[in-house]
Amino acid sequence: MADEKNIILDSFVGIWNFTLYSDKQMGIELTVGNLFVAVFFVIIGQKIARKVSRTLSDKGLSRIIKDKNSLVIYENLVFYLVFILFFLIALKIAHIPLTIFTLIGGALAIGIGFGSQNLVNNFISGLIMMIEEPVKIGDFIEVDTLTGRVEEIGARSTKIISLEGKHYIVPNSSFLERTVLNWTLNNDSVRTEVSVGVAYGTDSLLVKETLLKAAEEVPKVLDYPKPFVVFDDFGDNALVFKIVYWTNLNKVSSIFISRSDMRFKIDELFKKKNIVIAFPQRDIHLDTVKPLEISIKN
Repeated sequence: MADEKNIILDSFVGIWNFTLYSDKQMGIELTVGNLFVAVFFVIIGQKIARKVSRTLSDKGLSRIIKDKNSLVIYENLVFYLVFILFFLIALKIAHIPLTIFTLIGGALAIGIGFGSQNLVNNFISGLIMMIEEPVKIGDFIEVDTLTGRVEEIGARSTKIISLEGKHYIVPNSSFLERTVLNWTLNNDSVRTEVSVGVAYGTDSLLVKETLLKAAEEVPKVLDYPKPFVVFDDFGDNALVFKIVYWTNLNKVSSIFISRSDMRFKIDELFKKKNIVIAFPQRDIHLDTVKPLEISIKN
């Protein structure tokens, strides 16, 4: 029994001390044990770095930095600094010199050439986004066919919640390589409009006055910039007006709720003013050579 334990122990020690790479001139001797210890400390370091950065952000930085996007940038910066520190400590404990990276640099370059370029591209794009801030957390954006609010900007990708409440993961490079419409780049105020058609013969000035009153009574409509009314068109069946106003886009559904509230208020005030909202109408003309014969049958 003792011999079997010794054999197992000797086998384990042999595997642990097995040399993967050795270069006496550069002082490198990479063993299985060293590699295992390095990987273990890197994994633990990543978890500790994430915990430290989040704790520091929640307990300290959040009291000083009020802007959420800037807070995320500093949180990520702390994470990378702590992680790099643990990474260097792991190499030291595992007796792996930094010169090892001069040897694996060629292999890394080959790896980047064969498929890692997208990962590196997205990582660098994420850093550029955090520094230049073309897109920030909380921004309401449109990219390709996706419209929604930015929830999180990570090292590789950005999380967006769409108008339907769906969560999308978008590569960071998409925001730098494609045209992005940022509705809230400078502030949360966005312009929107509601159209309404009234019957021909309606007093157009009364319609304008009523629409502006509706804008005053809807809480989500901003006082500045001031709402205004546009007499948009002489339609086929109606006089078409638009009430144009600004509202705060503090959440994805805000713009839809404000439009709905505006329509409710317009309908209420139009009824009080006896303003008729037009509906489609068609005139039928019959071209006959003689009068139509009409008969009633039981």
